[in-house]
Amino acid sequence: MLNTKILIDELAKIDVNTVKNWQKYEEDAKLKSLLLSEYLLKYGNYEENKLKAALAKAYGVGFVPQLPDRLMKMTEFYMPLSLAKAQSMVVFESNAKVVKIATSNPANGEVFDLLRKKIKKSIKKYFAFSYEIEKSLKETQTDFEEQFKNLKVGALKDITSIESLKNSSQLLDIILLNSLEYKSSDIHIEPHEERLVIRFRVDGVLQDIIDLPLKLADIITTRIKVLASLRIDEHQKPQDGRFKLSLPDGNEITTRVSILPIYEGEKVVMRILSAKSQKTQLKDLGFTDDNQSIIYSNIDKAHGMLLVTGPTGSGKTTTLYTILKMLNKPEVNLVTIEDPIEYRLDRVNQIQVNNAADLTFASGLRSILRQDPDVIMVGEIRDEETAGIAVNAALTGHLVLATLHTNSAIDSLPRLLEMGVEPYLVASTANVVVAQRLARSLCEKCKKEIEFSQEILDSFKLEDSDFSKNLNDFAKKYIPVGTKIFQAKGCSKCGDTGYSGRIALAEVLSVTEDIQKLIYGRKSPLEILVSAKENGFKELIEDALLKVQEGKISLEEIVRVLKE
Repeated sequence: MLNTKILIDELAKIDVNTVKNWQKYEEDAKLKSLLLSEYLLKYGNYEENKLKAALAKAYGVGFVPQLPDRLMKMTEFYMPLSLAKAQSMVVFESNAKVVKIATSNPANGEVFDLLRKKIKKSIKKYFAFSYEIEKSLKETQTDFEEQFKNLKVGALKDITSIESLKNSSQLLDIILLNSLEYKSSDIHIEPHEERLVIRFRVDGVLQDIIDLPLKLADIITTRIKVLASLRIDEHQKPQDGRFKLSLPDGNEITTRVSILPIYEGEKVVMRILSAKSQKTQLKDLGFTDDNQSIIYSNIDKAHGMLLVTGPTGSGKTTTLYTILKMLNKPEVNLVTIEDPIEYRLDRVNQIQVNNAADLTFASGLRSILRQDPDVIMVGEIRDEETAGIAVNAALTGHLVLATLHTNSAIDSLPRLLEMGVEPYLVASTANVVVAQRLARSLCEKCKKEIEFSQEILDSFKLEDSDFSKNLNDFAKKYIPVGTKIFQAKGCSKCGDTGYSGRIALAEVLSVTEDIQKLIYGRKSPLEILVSAKENGFKELIEDALLKVQEGKISLEEIVRVLKE
């Protein structure tokens, strides 16, 4: 620990005004978010080496009058460079018994305890300013920006280029930036017996990108832990965190990190949450004009419930966030409870579920109701208690947006009844139900035009006879034989997949008076579907075939996404 009394006494020998100004120094350093040592160097009236000697004495360590350059390789021999840079430390001398480390924060006991276990030699600490340490760790190779220019997406597969980055500690940056080039939503870093596999999820599908030497796993994982403020000495328990990454173009992305111990080491999954890629209108997500009209007319209501349903990864949260942005006005109090919070929304009060603190969807929702909300978003209705509170909130003058796990819009209403919500409450509060999936959009540059035929349709016959029958019946209506449709081909722009980006397939159920009566009577989903169809309701498969007709998606993608 820094002994402030010793420091003041030593500095008073250099500047007689030290004692008089000390309180101001401490307050200013806090205000400027600087270490006291950095503040005194920048704003104090002290000769640098004398200040350094005084700080070293106050910390109870030695000091280095001048750090040598090019200490990167020596430092990396004892610790990952990502750790050295993040914790402002550098190895400047070592022998068989002792390792000498200069640091701007000698009081950082936890990190030094970890290093002692790993290095298994005696460690001597010395004080140095952070700018000196940064300079001594500066790379003498081509700088990172230049390396990245020479290492675009295709070159990520060049193992020699990747190996050359090992000493620069920039390997993670290369992987992250390449994932953005691929427009991937997730990065998987998986240690296997003899290799480290890097995979990107692009348009909902995982792709192998590169196999790296297994020895790089520790470098990458440690850097991720440091960035996400996780414990770098914990290897046996799952850990979750997040960090922000500033891009060369000035934009910023948030990366959500999940680390899981597996047999071969630690698997890392990073979810890329880019505000830049967020859509601002339902049209941008792929909703038809008719479906947009139903949703817009219902979110204008002062109370009631809008449900979005579908499996994990079907874009439910994105749809709700898009609606929240449209509702986000100065006169509206918006509150959400989520698990996890995907994106930060300005002027929206977002609550993270925390089971350890007994902050569940149900308990959080109760608290939200005491916060004078106008609009409430519930990340997921999982149980009877949450369902009951959400429905009652919608009944008492609040607009409630929520997600639910069911296969279709029609199934959502009976699902609420199964959760114990009374039929009259469901009928009185449910305004609209959206069911959706995400399908890959055809690449506009290379999609191939073909003529639709019965033979093509027959090739999609599946064991699931209900799906095949529906596809057959609706295809006759939306893409009769002879219609020009498109299929995936593949080119350099789309990474030879034939697809680029994703689009929502959606069915939107407006809860009309006729449907309310059916809910009161606890009628079957089939009876509700018949009534909805009479009022123009289009099922998911119909919405998908409309998008095939428009040349946005392929028939193959309908089968992949919608077959149960």
